Amino acid sequence: MKGEKKLPGDETAAQLRSILQVLDSHASAKPVNARNQQRRVDEIRSRITKLVNKEAKKLCCCRLSTAVLTSKEFEADMARPCVVHGRRNLGHLVVLTCTSPDEDNLRVEELVRQYRQG
Repeated sequence: MKGEKKLPGDETAAQLRSILQVLDSHASAKPVNARNQQRRVDEIRSRITKLVNKEAKKLCCCRLSTAVLTSKEFEADMARPCVVHGRRNLGHLVVLTCTSPDEDNLRVEELVRQYRQG
């Protein structure tokens, strides 16, 4: 239907159908030889890689920066894994502490040190 907005899942399905159409169109268009087969494989690999990377970005929960306010919140951020990368990248850490460090500030410093060590 014209003008109807596609849902993200519909877009992915359409891209997969497009990849399959490329397979079908190349199958009868050119004679089979090693060079043509390699081109087809490279083209399909490229399209699938682009599609996977696009879908992975939607699932990634890594950050460019993280404000560290309390040890409890930071510990929860550290414990949450990224489904794409495994260990979650929290980006640049901005640690906000009191002028007179308390027990929680010391715990935050310890957690930041652990995070940076990997």
